[in-house]
Amino acid sequence: MEKKFEKNGSYEKVSDDRELTDIALVAYLVTLGLKIMKIDRKIGKSIFHFLDTQNLEAETLKYFNHEAKVDPLQFSETLRNLRSYAKQG
Repeated sequence: MEKKFEKNGSYEKVSDDRELTDIALVAYLVTLGLKIMKIDRKIGKSIFHFLDTQNLEAETLKYFNHEAKVDPLQFSETLRNLRSYAKQG
């Protein structure tokens, strides 16, 4: 989530999306049912955009804290599909 600093010391929300490039994390989030909003393709990588929610933050933390639990076959298929898509660009 991007924030813009204002003179009075508060923050104003500018964007509601989170950009992710870690394809394994993206596959985990998609396997959970979170939806990709948009995919930007850059040379050598894809940038996946998700709606920045508390659930996204919580699941990302679970992933990095080794607390994530998803169906391994579904995760593997999702990861394979995302990698295939990323290589097409």
